[in-house]
Amino acid sequence: MITCVFSNLTSANGTWSLNFTSDTQGNITGPMGVATNFTLTSDVVAQFNPNISFVQFGVFKNDALNSGTNNNKSAIFSHVLVSNANGVLFDDDFSAGLTNKYAWRPSAPARTAWIPQGTKYWLKWTVPDTGFTSQSASQITGPWGDAGVQYIYTDSTGTNRLGAVTSLPAGNAGYFRLINTNSP
Repeated sequence: MITCVFSNLTSANGTWSLNFTSDTQGNITGPMGVATNFTLTSDVVAQFNPNISFVQFGVFKNDALNSGTNNNKSAIFSHVLVSNANGVLFDDDFSAGLTNKYAWRPSAPARTAWIPQGTKYWLKWTVPDTGFTSQSASQITGPWGDAGVQYIYTDSTGTNRLGAVTSLPAGNAGYFRLINTNSP
């Protein structure tokens, strides 16, 4: 394991990059340009094999060091770019979803969620919902219009759907409903 220390980093929020300058050396740059160099030790280098290695990104819990202090934490990844001397290998801004552009393999699907940029709220409803559409209004009496749900997925139980709302009704209140558009 390699540990890099950023002693003058005031926040972990922002853009991070990992750059190899040789087969065993490189640097990590964090928000505000804070950087540190690293050298892979021989035991770490021995773990790399181009035939079976893969790109992995994310945050990982370390129970031994933190004793549960980082439970229920999250991270937001808005872009992953992997390139080498031959060009770009991966370039994903997740605008099409978590796995639509590349076959990213979430390690814990029940704990990994793609949230479209600009999501304000989540709507949750039960299934079956065939023929229903979501609507919103700034008053309970209407007028009702399309709720602007941009992304809908079924939860891990298979009995609920969740939809991302990216625009809210005008005014100080917002009301949402599902309406059966197939009914007479």
